[in-house]
This record gives sequence, structure tokens and C-alpha cells, in this order.
Amino acid sequence: MASFPDGETYLRIESDVAGRHVALLSSLDRPDAKLLPLLFAADTLRELYARKIGLVAPVWPICTRMFASIPEKP
Repeated sequence: MASFPDGETYLRIESDVAGRHVALLSSLDRPDAKLLPLLFAADTLRELYARKIGLVAPVWPICTRMFASIPEKP
């Protein structure tokens, strides 16, 4: 997955995914910017007859924001 200079996302699937299990790998540190490209990628894989599609994404960025917002107890 890449981006054009204007920010539009470009996705190329270079292998045959028909009948295969496919994993999408992505960090979710900026989820608003990454959600739609992930959904478009999943939709494209489904159109190419991928058998199953999964998402592998670390949870660490979400946890650090969550813990940063919890006030410390005296």
C-alpha cells in the first residue's frame, strides 16, 4: 500500500489470493487515517476470492493513549 502525492491511497495485490487465507498487517497508531484503506483492501481481497481475511495489528498505541489519560493516584 502506498500513497500518491495528493494523499490518495494506492493498493496493489501482487499474488493470487483466490482460496487462500490472507492477513492484513497494519499498525493502528492513526486509526482514522488507516481504517478506510484497510476496509478497501479487505473488500478488494474478497472480490479476488480470498478464503479468509484477518487483521494483525498491535494494540500498543491504543494502550499508551489509554494509560496516559488515567490520572495518577496520590
